[in-house]
Amino acid sequence: MILLRDLDFLLGSIIGILFAFKYRKPNQTPLKLGILVGNIGGFVTATGTSIFVCTIFQYSIYWFFFYLFWLSITGFVVGSIVGVLFGFYYKKKDAKAKYSMDDEFYQGFIVK
Repeated sequence: MILLRDLDFLLGSIIGILFAFKYRKPNQTPLKLGILVGNIGGFVTATGTSIFVCTIFQYSIYWFFFYLFWLSITGFVVGSIVGVLFGFYYKKKDAKAKYSMDDEFYQGFIVK
C-alpha cells in the first residue's frame, strides 16, 4: 500500500506547482519556484499519507514520525523532479514570449 503512494506525491506536486505558476509574480524565476513548491507539495503529501497509514492501522505517534520521515524522502525526490520539469517548461515558455515581444518591437522599424 505504501509503494503506491508515488501517484499521490505526483498529483500533490503537480497541483501545487500549477497553482503556484498560475499566480506567479513576474520577478520569480520559474525553475526555483518549481523546485520549492514541488518539495513543499511532496512534504504535505507525505504528511497526509502518514496520517492516513497511522490512523487506519492504529499505530502510535512514533510510527507516524517514522512514516513521515520515510515518505518525506520520496516526496522530496518526486517533488524536485516534477518541479524541475515544470520549471524548465515555464522558463522556456517565458523565453519564447519575451522573444516574440522583441520581434514585434523591431517589426515596427521595418519600412515596407
